[in-house]
Amino acid sequence: ELNGTVPPLRPPQHAPPPPPAPKPAAKSAPAPAAEVLEVQRKKAAPHIFISGAPGSGKGTQCESIVERYGVVHISTGDILRENVKAGTDLGKKAKDFMDRGALVPDELMIDLVKAKLEETEVKQRGWLL
Repeated sequence: ELNGTVPPLRPPQHAPPPPPAPKPAAKSAPAPAAEVLEVQRKKAAPHIFISGAPGSGKGTQCESIVERYGVVHISTGDILRENVKAGTDLGKKAKDFMDRGALVPDELMIDLVKAKLEETEVKQRGWLL
């Protein structure tokens, strides 16, 4: 409690000066293109999962992620449509359930996603599921 009095001012506390900035490193010659490509090839392709409630903006976010990272967007709905249209064995099995208005069983969906993950482009670029 101040009781109408003002406490005395304290002199400002000064921080020690910052350390000197490091000197920039000497520039090295750029790596040959073959070395750069080899390093890029060895980098693991990204594996990204996104989840959310219906209407929460997953599709909008996926578009941005695909554009920024260059990954393949794996949509289970798209996979179903692609396989049904192409008449693959898995697509035929899925179509039977879809035509009856039944849910496609998890085991069949897992097989469809596994098949997509084995595609060369997906392995090289990475994926968003």
